Amino acid sequence: MKLHNSYMLGRQRRKSLPISEDALREAAGNTFRPLQKCRGFFIGSMPPGEHRMHTAIICASGPSLTPDDCQKAIGAELPVIAVNSSWRAVPGCSHIYAGDLRWWDASINELPESAELWTCNYRAHTRYGLHLFETDTRWAFNSGQRSILFAASLGAKNIILLGFDCSVSGGSHWHGDHIGLDNPNAENASRWRGEFASTARLLAGKVNIINSSRQTALKCFRRLSLDEALREVTC
Repeated sequence: MKLHNSYMLGRQRRKSLPISEDALREAAGNTFRPLQKCRGFFIGSMPPGEHRMHTAIICASGPSLTPDDCQKAIGAELPVIAVNSSWRAVPGCSHIYAGDLRWWDASINELPESAELWTCNYRAHTRYGLHLFETDTRWAFNSGQRSILFAASLGAKNIILLGFDCSVSGGSHWHGDHIGLDNPNAENASRWRGEFASTARLLAGKVNIINSSRQTALKCFRRLSLDEALREVTC
């Protein structure tokens, strides 16, 4: 089986994301340099290959995700996190995040080598050498919700959401149904809305989360068009 380069890297250096500043200092060997902002990243304070974000755009898989919005996201020269198969809509994304082991099994050989691969699934982490986002997975969660926490853990103070429909009224995904994998239903979407509401409460006052999805059932995040959101976070 062909393996993604990150798998081979993981064989040599399996790592998880250090969350606290003390852990970051230890991981970097106490060689931190002052933070400098560069195209939405903070650089100079992380171990090699890891950048702290100031602003991130997250593209989920809701049917409302459009090619025009994806083009604007990439053109903004900000970090773009693709959730699950939405990397196909934003192939120039900086990160791919997914929590489903079966999705990784089905997708690992197709993923672009330019993106960092992240998961909260320990089995996927060990099987493919993915970067591990250590977060509590004992309770129900969804990858879109955890991708917000992931971006926040990397330091993002502004997060723009695209394709976060959290409803199946317009279909399952922008790319249609997954084949051989689970697809959302109305019950799933209802549960997700509760999970997003919990995340909104957790990050309130800490992270500016803007939902720029063209269609969404989420009420817990502020709404702006993508153009308005980009103007706000890049001014």
